Amino acid sequence: MRERSYWLYKLAWYAHFRGLLPIISKPGDTLYVIVATLTTNRRVMNARQALAEVCRDLSADRDVVLCVWDAQSTWGIQVADYALWAVQRDLEGRPCKWFDSHIRPHLASMTTPWGTA
Repeated sequence: MRERSYWLYKLAWYAHFRGLLPIISKPGDTLYVIVATLTTNRRVMNARQALAEVCRDLSADRDVVLCVWDAQSTWGIQVADYALWAVQRDLEGRPCKWFDSHIRPHLASMTTPWGTA
């Protein structure tokens, strides 16, 4: 039986790539997906397996490579993590004083598994 983290990764990858892959790439392209360090080797394996399955379903004509980088090594990963945290707080109805001024202006959409936010 797969861990819950596998299903969560698969749902997240699918929701993210379903609309994004056709916009940012064409058949035959190689895409490098960069994610922050995950806490255990098991989670890294689950993320890789979930990404491979989603890519088989959505992008059989593209090569997608998962790159796991140390979050502290790349400022962009830290910025993305903060932005995602701010979006999560907004979706939960919790205050984040920087969301409206720093995050919302850069969002084209906010989609959740249960529909558009």
